[in-house]
Amino acid sequence: MPGLDVEKLRAQALADRDQKIEAAKRSIEDAKQEYRSALDAIAKVQRLAETATDTQGAAPQKKHSRAPRGWLIGQVRAAVAKLPDGFKTIDVVQAIRTENPGQHIDPASVASTLARLVGESVKILEPGAGRRPARFGRENNESEPGGEQPEEHKTEAA
Repeated sequence: MPGLDVEKLRAQALADRDQKIEAAKRSIEDAKQEYRSALDAIAKVQRLAETATDTQGAAPQKKHSRAPRGWLIGQVRAAVAKLPDGFKTIDVVQAIRTENPGQHIDPASVASTLARLVGESVKILEPGAGRRPARFGRENNESEPGGEQPEEHKTEAA
């Protein structure tokens, strides 16, 4: 009867194998179901995003738009005209932001614009050094009362 034991072992091994195959099939079906539900969730989010865009109109715009060419130099000139002598770059930035609250103002652009205006409508009262900002004033293109030229023009002429 040793042959029966082999047959029982073989039958038991086949039954175990069948159980493992069924468990693997269930596991695959579960994974497929999870995958389908994830795809459904993604599709739902896309539909919601599309309907949100449709109800709000166009897609949201950028935070700020670019100003037209030459706009900043005009704003800097206007701010310089309003500020008292001894102003700093940040004072000009704040003055422009006060006049144009929705417009993005880059302090570095204002600083370079002030540097371009030096000699034309702006003069440097105190040059900046390190973390200390430069102080600016308005340039007087005409001579001082009494016929005397400003101090910096005297040194240039001499």
